[in-house]
Amino acid sequence: MNNNASGSGSSYDSTIGEFEGLVGDAISAKYTITAVAGRGTFGRVLECRDADHNQLVAIKVIRRVKSYCAEARIEADIVKAMNKLDTKAQWHCVTLLDTFEFDGHFCLVFERLGPSLYEFIQANNHQPLEPHHVQQVAKQLLEAVCFLHHSSLIHTDLKPENVLLRSGDFSVVECADGIQRHVPRDVDIKLIDFGGATFNHEEKGSIISTRQYRAPEVMLGLDWSYPSDLWSVGCIVMELYRGRLLFQTHENMEHFALIEKCLAPDTIPSWMVKSASREAKAFFRCKTGCWQLQWPASTTSRDSEDFVKAAEPLAALQLEQHRGLGMIGPMVDAVRQMLTIDTTKRCSAQDILKHSFFTSL
Repeated sequence: MNNNASGSGSSYDSTIGEFEGLVGDAISAKYTITAVAGRGTFGRVLECRDADHNQLVAIKVIRRVKSYCAEARIEADIVKAMNKLDTKAQWHCVTLLDTFEFDGHFCLVFERLGPSLYEFIQANNHQPLEPHHVQQVAKQLLEAVCFLHHSSLIHTDLKPENVLLRSGDFSVVECADGIQRHVPRDVDIKLIDFGGATFNHEEKGSIISTRQYRAPEVMLGLDWSYPSDLWSVGCIVMELYRGRLLFQTHENMEHFALIEKCLAPDTIPSWMVKSASREAKAFFRCKTGCWQLQWPASTTSRDSEDFVKAAEPLAALQLEQHRGLGMIGPMVDAVRQMLTIDTTKRCSAQDILKHSFFTSL
């Protein structure tokens, strides 16, 4: 439903076109701000009271910038299409309730959810989730991705910030080491932020995904598709299990080196390097017909070299307190299939859901 509303104009706008309404202010006759839920380059997310239904909602208020508003309209169309396909709301995608304009700001009204996985881990002092919670969250996330891919849609920006818990309820338990841990009472999730989502048949940009969740084919400048989402899911699962990023880096050479160290003995296939962009190919050298990463010869610093040396292979990424649990081996194996460097061999969301790590739930 589209509602046109007029308000106080520039008194609500910052110099960058961001809506600056305060708690208690009205956004149209229907919504009243109750809290600020988040902020991004696009604008702000506000918790509001829906007067018609007497319920809390989350309103994404887009900055008064033409390109951002255009992108938000595309996002709204995508979410509406996914909601229409998922009539029973069983595939873990956020529900769009309404759209409207207010003083030149395009607004998307979503169901009110709990914190993102990123926010939860941060608030929990970067302590990892319990393995059985990792298992449950990972399965739901893959079910959402499977649904999107079946609908020919690639999310392109899967990361903990874009996976929200449906509820913010948690209990506090004290671990053996005396550290308090927050444990969610409900790990049902919803996937959000479809602003960069792309249908597979559409023209695709050259760069997608937030750096730490970006697949190697994207870094190499190759064509990308559904497998890029699976790579991101693999990174998320390991982050939930460890409490920290799997690939903590900000530049390509170090990122490639971390990938090869983490996934040893696998390396980046020569066929992918041969087809890479000129810029990406410069990170490699060809010896006897085989392309190899120029590491550490081309490292940017000694600190970077030491950082990569200290990185653990995937098989060793098992937290001490979880050793011996039967689900850890299957989890690492499932993640390894999602983090297969060769895109022609990387698993699909549909296939990995048949893995014992998920079927045991």
